[in-house]
Amino acid sequence: MTGARFLSLAAPAAFLLLALTLFGLGAIAGDEAFFAIACVSLSFVPTALLAPGGWRRRAAEAALLPPALALVLLGDTGVRRPAVAALLVLAALAAGTAVRPRLSSRALVLVGVALCLALRSATAAALASLAPGRLLLAVAAAGLGAALLARLLPPAAGLCMAAVLGVLPLHGLPALLLLLLLGVGLLAWRLLRPLPLAAGGEGWFAVGMPLVLLLATASPWGAGGVVRLGIPPIALGAALVLCVAARWLPPGAVGAGTLAALLLLPPQPPVWRSTPVRLDAEHPAAQLPPGRGDRYALAVALVNAAPLAQGTPVAEVAVGARRVPLRAGIE
Repeated sequence: MTGARFLSLAAPAAFLLLALTLFGLGAIAGDEAFFAIACVSLSFVPTALLAPGGWRRRAAEAALLPPALALVLLGDTGVRRPAVAALLVLAALAAGTAVRPRLSSRALVLVGVALCLALRSATAAALASLAPGRLLLAVAAAGLGAALLARLLPPAAGLCMAAVLGVLPLHGLPALLLLLLLGVGLLAWRLLRPLPLAAGGEGWFAVGMPLVLLLATASPWGAGGVVRLGIPPIALGAALVLCVAARWLPPGAVGAGTLAALLLLPPQPPVWRSTPVRLDAEHPAAQLPPGRGDRYALAVALVNAAPLAQGTPVAEVAVGARRVPLRAGIE
């Protein structure tokens, strides 16, 4: 069994070596390499110790290939970071679901916390600008909440909720509220008794995993990013009904319902690429190309942005008489 565990760690170790090599060559930034390494370590190492074999584990290890290719082949930072983040979320979910059928009650808590923190690391574009104390509070609140949910809820629901907690924008909450959440979580851990492991509820994964992927795309931008997803009320109502019915319906039926609910989301317009515009002291303003449709997308990359606090205005877009500010780490 020890040999099987070493074999199951080969793919994560290769990914970590790749990230360190790219960082050493200057191809990726230090925070990008750190959070990618943290995501893979948290999601693949504990699960390798608990369930190192099986086709599910091999499939999860194969899910590391797409983010590795994205790290190597995508040179544009603005394109690479969100692409790698989404692919790392998929890989972490694959690792968590691969080990789920073999979990005991204690192992379920361990995997729930590791999965939550792995997803938090994968979507950590906004965490690099946080103060160390605030970052520690956000991570501690997410980890304690995931442990509590994995301990109290049935296995399928516990892991799903731990994954959802990992992509919620907790880093945008005030420090006092994070401290309050930690206190409530510690009190609940002492007072509430864990529920016995219960079978069933596999359909929760069919609802929870698309929700995790949807929230992961908006989590780095805080609560404002989640609001701007523009989810219609009918889709939210369908998701709520599916969450309640997932306890009794077969997973296939819940998956079909989830797919139908996703079709209710508003379609996103295609992104039209044009010649990049560079602003500096010599060229403080530039004329943007005309848009197509009712939305206009801008990909903004900042040079020497490490000293800037999140929310610092860096540019302004003028549309007629309207002025739209662009703030670091928000827009």
